[in-house]
Amino acid sequence: MINPKEKSFEYANDAMKLILTLSTGVLAFSLTFLKDVIGSKAINDKCLLKYSWFVLLFAAFMSIWSLFAIAGSLNAIENCATTADQKKIHIYNPNIALPAGIAIISFIAGVLLYVNFALSNF
Repeated sequence: MINPKEKSFEYANDAMKLILTLSTGVLAFSLTFLKDVIGSKAINDKCLLKYSWFVLLFAAFMSIWSLFAIAGSLNAIENCATTADQKKIHIYNPNIALPAGIAIISFIAGVLLYVNFALSNF
């Protein structure tokens, strides 16, 4: 049976994979269908679009950073000599929580920027 600590790392890993997939998906969607969404008229608020792309790329980067931090923490758990040292490593350590939190916030910000851009061009 998988212990709860390993399960929490698995859930955190899956959440970061989801943020990575969604942020790159929204980015790819917006790049691919930009002409279809806007049509032939001039693009308003081009800076919102560029900011949303930047923030979504940043979210993807932070998700990758978080995934590597999770992998490193799992490796550190396996290499700990005592169980007391193993208990100190968890998903709320700053090396995981900081990039994961930034990834989530930047993903939401990137989507909101893109929605704001899309609404300003209707």
